[in-house]
Amino acid sequence: MKKLLILLFSIVILFTGCSKNTGNTPSGQEICPDGYTPLEVEAATGVKVEGIGVQFDPHYFSQNASRNVRGLDESGWELMSDRVHNMGIDKFRVMILPEWIEPQNDNADTNETDWSKLTIDSNEINSLYRLLDLAEEEHIDVTFVLWGVSRYYTIASNNFEPMPYFMAEGNDSKNWVVGAKGVLAEEYIENLIAYLQLLIEQKGYTCIKEVTPGNEPDWSWQIDGGTLGDAQSYVEMCIKLDERLKAVGLRDKVELNLVDTTYDRNDQWLQMGVDYLGDIADVFNTHTYNFGYDTANSAIRAWERNNSRLAASVGLTHFVGEFGSNQTVGSTRQKDIDTFERGVYIVRLMNNFFNGGACGMSYWTLNDYYINKTADYGQMMQLGLWRSAKDEYITESYYRQLEDFQVRDQYYAFSLMTKHVPIGADVYPIDTFDELTAATAFCHNGKTVYSFANAGTEDHKFALKEIDGEFAYYIYAKDSLPTTDALIEQSAVIKAENGYIAIDVPANTVVLVKEK
Repeated sequence: MKKLLILLFSIVILFTGCSKNTGNTPSGQEICPDGYTPLEVEAATGVKVEGIGVQFDPHYFSQNASRNVRGLDESGWELMSDRVHNMGIDKFRVMILPEWIEPQNDNADTNETDWSKLTIDSNEINSLYRLLDLAEEEHIDVTFVLWGVSRYYTIASNNFEPMPYFMAEGNDSKNWVVGAKGVLAEEYIENLIAYLQLLIEQKGYTCIKEVTPGNEPDWSWQIDGGTLGDAQSYVEMCIKLDERLKAVGLRDKVELNLVDTTYDRNDQWLQMGVDYLGDIADVFNTHTYNFGYDTANSAIRAWERNNSRLAASVGLTHFVGEFGSNQTVGSTRQKDIDTFERGVYIVRLMNNFFNGGACGMSYWTLNDYYINKTADYGQMMQLGLWRSAKDEYITESYYRQLEDFQVRDQYYAFSLMTKHVPIGADVYPIDTFDELTAATAFCHNGKTVYSFANAGTEDHKFALKEIDGEFAYYIYAKDSLPTTDALIEQSAVIKAENGYIAIDVPANTVVLVKEK
């Protein structure tokens, strides 16, 4: 099950692409184009790309289409499905909650599930089926995240028992989900097992590849009114989950994607995961919303390098489970969400994560949505690559300029990465000599893709040593975005000359160059 991380400690040599015939250009006749800066390309990180994903929760039909808002219907789902297909998304990170399948505890035996008490056709479960059907059709890997247990609900209670934990005196947690220990942890595990048995064994879904038992446990896994996550209870729960998965024959069907923590307490929790869960985890992940537009590449890369180093110490890879900007306003807004510059920022983060050794990353979120159909407008998750139906924003001053499911500028930049960076690629960091311009080379099956994100105010002219070949040139620039949701198309073809390819990377742009 474990991914073997092959670290390359070989001598750093000048990178010349994946499969170039070095005999075509005699030694000493390679000439860098005038006015262009030759770039230094480092050795491969040793970690292959495992995929680029998005958070996509199963609320469309259960909590959004059910709001009776014009446009939130089957046609909206078809439009979103088409975009997912066109973008070439690799992974979905998907929320599930215990009460969707088990509104009341089935029985007191955590090793024997009473299926007659489970709601396998609830509104949320039916909405989940639709999402999984899409993932199955598009060959998208799914990571299930059992979010936690609601403060107002417990799978350890039933109609004949009082809630034994959440209403306990002294539990003053303000979080909407909290952790589980003791009997509640056993019930929590049984609930997740039931999900997997239903969806993998009974329904036959093959897209479910990973499970994460608890979202951001460093703050949410609160026990007995604690203010921070209870690491010991979290570790014990993960170990019991591993044992139960083995006992029911599911362990070889799903991987454990563990820790799933926020940036602030990353070192403590990721180190804890390495120390106590390294033998059962298959991959570790961390979230971040801490980097700003002026954060240097070296700082972002160093953060990920530390994560990847810790994971590699037990032979595993590290995945950035959530990311976005630090311009947060509560949990549902980020002030820069509608800016063009956010697209450049997002790709700069991605290049730095890859350069630091990440195997992949998941953007929060694919689309705007409500988690609860009765929530007010302030609670609508508005961090999507595109908006929801137009009439959801009727109170906004820009309402008349909207279209249903209107894409934000960042959609075009992010799609350059999802569309063109292949799974299985080797990753080569590129030194641009500029802390606000991040670049990465991805090599797969003898072909190279170069990604550049220039967040600075200066234009760059870069040269990379390539012996031959033609390359498609794509650019995310403010004055040339598509007017529809069509992806950015190549705007030029560049050819290697005198052993180099010359790449223009204007200020405040994303440039992607793909070998033909």
